[in-house]
Formats: sequence, C-alpha cells, structure tokens
Amino acid sequence: PMGSPSASSSAALDAKRRKPDMWTNEERWIFVETFLQNGRDFKTITDKVKTKNKEQVRQYYYRALGE
Repeated sequence: PMGSPSASSSAALDAKRRKPDMWTNEERWIFVETFLQNGRDFKTITDKVKTKNKEQVRQYYYRALGE
C-alpha cells in the first residue's frame, strides 16, 4: 500500500542516523591497537581508523572505556 514506501524510507533514514555509532570489528581492532601505542591521541587514532572522524573516535573512547 501507499504507506509502505514512506515506512521503508523512514527505516532507511534511521539506519543512516545510527550508522556513525556502529563500529566494525576491524575499526575496533584498529582503535585498540592505536590506543595501546599512542594513548588518547584522538587525531592519530582517527588517522588510523580512517572511517570515523575525531569526534566519533572521542565518543567511542568515552563510551567504551567510560572515562
């Protein structure tokens, strides 16, 4: 019916909004490896992860480590 496309579009928009918060196993691995080598140098971690911006890296750090 007519409501289906808009419901589908809404779900797609919600997924796009959530996507920056989702980290792949590879991104997590790179984050941890780089963090262990460089500490809270968010710029260096961002440069290594490549798929996240500095703010996303910073937020992930505080969410994952709770500091």
